[in-house]
Amino acid sequence: MASENDKAHGSVLLIGGTRFQGRFLIPALLSYNFDITVFHRGNTPLAMAGVNEILGDRNSPRDIKRLSGEIEGKFDDIIDTCAYFPAQVRSLLTALGNKTGHYTLVSSSAVYENQQAENHEDSTIFAPITGEDDHLSPANYGALKVACETVAREFAPDSALIVRPVILIGPRDHTHRLYFWAKLIQALGYRLALEGGNNHVQLLDVRDYTGFLADAVKKGIDGIYNIAPPGRSLNELLDILADCLDIPQTGKRLVTHQELTELVSDTAEIPYFVPAGSEQFMANMAVNLGLKTRPLQKSVLEIVQADQLKDANKFRLQAVFDQLLGLGTGF
Repeated sequence: MASENDKAHGSVLLIGGTRFQGRFLIPALLSYNFDITVFHRGNTPLAMAGVNEILGDRNSPRDIKRLSGEIEGKFDDIIDTCAYFPAQVRSLLTALGNKTGHYTLVSSSAVYENQQAENHEDSTIFAPITGEDDHLSPANYGALKVACETVAREFAPDSALIVRPVILIGPRDHTHRLYFWAKLIQALGYRLALEGGNNHVQLLDVRDYTGFLADAVKKGIDGIYNIAPPGRSLNELLDILADCLDIPQTGKRLVTHQELTELVSDTAEIPYFVPAGSEQFMANMAVNLGLKTRPLQKSVLEIVQADQLKDANKFRLQAVFDQLLGLGTGF
């Protein structure tokens, strides 16, 4: 999305996000001529022209106090990309509440209680975790995000944007989930299909997501929005990856549920595998505001080309990758 004119649209304080989504959100915001300050720990160098940086840890009361002291004037928007605990949101907004006109919280589609239901923004979500649970796990991630949303609405009841994106994919994705499948197919040398792999999963290109988010911030949008593309199955994704990698279409190996459970110690670790049922996160409200998502084939091809299949010895999910290599290269 391009800026319509050269007039600055305001100032933004970005909390975290330098490892992945911020790499795309910052250029999207700059295209609207926002003045951007990024508060981050410095673990991932930013090195982007035209961006101010303040180094610090959001979990440190001293650093949050220093952040408040270093800010001159008032930000038009705070975009919080890395809030996982309600205490993080509370401490940030307590310190900076009078220095922002609008607060944007990056939440998650994981807030919905039934992940296989058709989920709209008003569908049933988890009860928020009460107290100060400082342990993050797949089991409590959704409820912690609900608690973060609760605090955001408490501090900014009329000036908060809460976005609930599905799983993000894109170049430089540090989770390595898409790369996992690309590297596995390349290593095996043949096409795969998984029993139970025909249920839909929704994979959102980070560039489509951040383009929508920057546009929503520019327009001062409030409210809660699912951010999701149409669903595709894991088996469809595996076919797309095989095409991108020029794997011959001479045959496809069906991996049965029994084989998976014999090879993999925890099938929940298999990326994008949702055998219990399809994801159906509905993003009609965001689409009505202008959300546009590119075809999955286009995203995958661009990601594979950009990442150039990094060294498999240096990526996450190594254990389950090694276990699935037990399928063997012969077919």
